[in-house]
Amino acid sequence: MPASKSKPVEAYLKKTSPRFRGINDELDRTIHTLFPEVERVFAYGLPGWRIARRRWIDPKSVKGTIDPNWVHIFLAERKAGITLHMWNPVDFNAMQRRKAELSGAGFKVMVGCLQFNRKSEYPLEAIGRLLEDVKRSLEADAKKGGAKAA
Repeated sequence: MPASKSKPVEAYLKKTSPRFRGINDELDRTIHTLFPEVERVFAYGLPGWRIARRRWIDPKSVKGTIDPNWVHIFLAERKAGITLHMWNPVDFNAMQRRKAELSGAGFKVMVGCLQFNRKSEYPLEAIGRLLEDVKRSLEADAKKGGAKAA
């Protein structure tokens, strides 16, 4: 069941279009179905979700400022369209492997994000398949052992 939205998430969504809010709600349901333990977050000025990695990685062991123990997904409404940002430390190339499918669905595929600027229906099915890939990558990563993520 989708978690309640925080005040910053609610404030952001209040400023967006009804179309964006509908897409956000559908994506929220899809993410909660695949990842019941997901957390609703507001970070980097965007509403989103974070999914715990099933094994712990010392953040000091990797370059960058994003914690490698989480998959981060953010949805933004911009003049250029609706953009889905995703950072999966377990599988950086998930979007690239599905590039043909995602492009065919109308997305502009970039490194770490998908931009959709069409007036047609938002292709949530393609996003759902991408999220299923994320789930499989997290499950495979968990089998590698190590400490369990907190």
